[in-house]
Amino acid sequence: MTAESPGRLARSTSLRDHPELVAVVVIASVIALIAIRYLVVDRLGIDASTSYMAGAFVGLLIAQFIRRLCGWYGVE
Repeated sequence: MTAESPGRLARSTSLRDHPELVAVVVIASVIALIAIRYLVVDRLGIDASTSYMAGAFVGLLIAQFIRRLCGWYGVE
């Protein structure tokens, strides 16, 4: 059994211990929602039901981004 050297912190795998990841996810989500609202509804003139489908698709992309970011960062 080896002892860890003093001064080294153990890496946490809980998302609660990484507020920077939560901030990145929140900022990315807000930007994506504003972009979908502006591009899909206002610019393209698409009706609300198609807008909701586009929003769901972007939501899935954000979820995949979160999974990959957390996996890369070592957080489950």
